[in-house]
Amino acid sequence: MTLRDYSQVVERIKGKPLNVVDKLGTLVRVDEKFSDLLKEGEEYVPQGIFYSTSPDDLISRRTIFRDNPLKIDGKKYFLELKGYGVNGKDIWFQEHDAKDVYYGMYLENALLEFERLQFARNLGLEVPFPVAVVQIPHEEYLRQGLESFSRGLTGITIEWDFKDEDFLANFGTPFHRFRNSDAILNYLKKSSDPEKKMKEILSLFKSPFKSRPSPESKIKALTSGKEIGYLIRAARCPYRIGGHYEVKNLSLPANKSAVKRTGKTFMRLLENGILHHCPSLGNFTLDGELSDLQDTFDLNTEYEKLEPHMKFVGTKSLREFTEYLIGPIHTSSKLSQDFIDGMYHKGISLEEAVDRTMKIIESYN
Repeated sequence: MTLRDYSQVVERIKGKPLNVVDKLGTLVRVDEKFSDLLKEGEEYVPQGIFYSTSPDDLISRRTIFRDNPLKIDGKKYFLELKGYGVNGKDIWFQEHDAKDVYYGMYLENALLEFERLQFARNLGLEVPFPVAVVQIPHEEYLRQGLESFSRGLTGITIEWDFKDEDFLANFGTPFHRFRNSDAILNYLKKSSDPEKKMKEILSLFKSPFKSRPSPESKIKALTSGKEIGYLIRAARCPYRIGGHYEVKNLSLPANKSAVKRTGKTFMRLLENGILHHCPSLGNFTLDGELSDLQDTFDLNTEYEKLEPHMKFVGTKSLREFTEYLIGPIHTSSKLSQDFIDGMYHKGISLEEAVDRTMKIIESYN
């Protein structure tokens, strides 16, 4: 297989440089392949200019990349930071539906993906290189998230019976609609305990709205007790087949070939006990790498997580879930057969592929 050089593609469609905010962290894991460049235990702040993995810049991402590739084993790879914040800026205090930090990562999830990438690379599979995991200290996370928290309160009406003179001096009346996020941000920054002040503000909500998350959810990641971090990895291409740039060209021969290769990787992982539960076009790079291995279960040790996940995605049986997993919902009607061909090396139907894949999954139970 000849690896394509994506430098010219990146140069052509990379969009505007991002205004990335420095976040001081500590390297807690470094793959031995990169131990000459990075050292576990050292402080780390990313250097260089970064870009969004959404080339048309329509979608905010938690993954950003550096446009100057590095050479690994003589091939060009692009350094990616996953979980670094909204296009390289804020990390929110809320959780994503998938129980991770909005635009960030729990450290345990960054470590999990790092280890799963190592496992896959040791099998010789087409996945990004795991480079390192960085832990963001609680104090740094708190400092970085105050702005997004403050913006999230604008336009919300609260009322309170609250005697904090400093608060009243900033916000005045006992029935108030937050209109200025800067006022909230400045109030929190002046406090010696901004986390406590956030909890006090959230306790003032007039009532929990059925159509909105509960006030407590706005700081759930902050108060979870979990450490925060991000993953550094290196991919041959930072852009995904499911990105806006390529979505009109799904039937291109290059995309069909790439999807076949991701199907092969998906199957090899499954045969080794690792189930990627989101094999979607958004997780397939243009060069056929299967990415985001955080979205995996080790069926040898995590089989019990499968049933709750099946319910979470709205499937009622293993058969329905398996069809959802490998069928057109994830890979589109244009590329679904290519994914199945990659899994089984021949043109079998979706129904037969579901039967065979189910048997493999059930064998771990």
